[in-house]
Amino acid sequence: MAKKGKTHKATVKRFKITSRGKLLHKKQGNNEHMMAHKSARAKNRKKNMTSIGSKDQTRNLKRLIRAS
Repeated sequence: MAKKGKTHKATVKRFKITSRGKLLHKKQGNNEHMMAHKSARAKNRKKNMTSIGSKDQTRNLKRLIRAS
């Protein structure tokens, strides 16, 4: 009988799977540090989650998340 894989906890914390199977992640960097000179638009864009476009990355990350 094959062993079950373990879920990679760091990946689960950083990524979210949508109902359609896309992977979302938060943009890099701290939203507070060195942001005083940035426009409000740039700050708001940093807060939103973005999807991962690469199918290879998506497939690999889903394997780590659903390793059971």
